[in-house]
Amino acid sequence: MNKRSALCIFAILLCGAFQSPAIAADTVKPTVSITSPKANARVTSADLVVTGTARDNSALAGVKVSLNGGEWIEPGTANGWTNWSVALALAPGANKVRAYATDQAGNRSTTNELAVTFVVNSTLSLQIDGPGKVTAVPGGLRAAALNLIFLG
Repeated sequence: MNKRSALCIFAILLCGAFQSPAIAADTVKPTVSITSPKANARVTSADLVVTGTARDNSALAGVKVSLNGGEWIEPGTANGWTNWSVALALAPGANKVRAYATDQAGNRSTTNELAVTFVVNSTLSLQIDGPGKVTAVPGGLRAAALNLIFLG
C-alpha cells in the first residue's frame, strides 16, 4: 500500500466516523388573524378592506381569503405575509370572511373567520292609497328614512 492509498483510506474512515445532524421536518402550523374589521361588525358600505396578520416559526408561503364561501383569493402583502389586506365587495345582510395561512413546508393554519353585516341605508318610500298593511323589508334590511305619502 502506498502513502496515497493509505491517506484515502484514512480520510474515508475519518469521514465515516462523523454523521451529519438530522434535519427536523417543520410540522408547526402557521397562524392567521383577521385584525379588521372586528367580529360581528355592522358596516354601511359594500366596499370593505379586510386586514390581518400571519405568523410562522420558519417562513410563510401565503394567505388566502374567502367571502361567503366563494373562491379563495390571495390578498396583497408588502412584507412576506406578516401583514396582509384585501378589498372585498359585501352582499347586503350577513357576510362571512374566512382566512388561512400556509408555510413553505406545506403546513396550513386553522381557518379564521368572522361575521360582518352590511346594512343598506336608503330611503324607503311607501304610497298608501287605501286600506292595507305595511310589512318588514325582506332580508332584515332597515330603512334609514321613511317617507309616507297619503293619497285621498
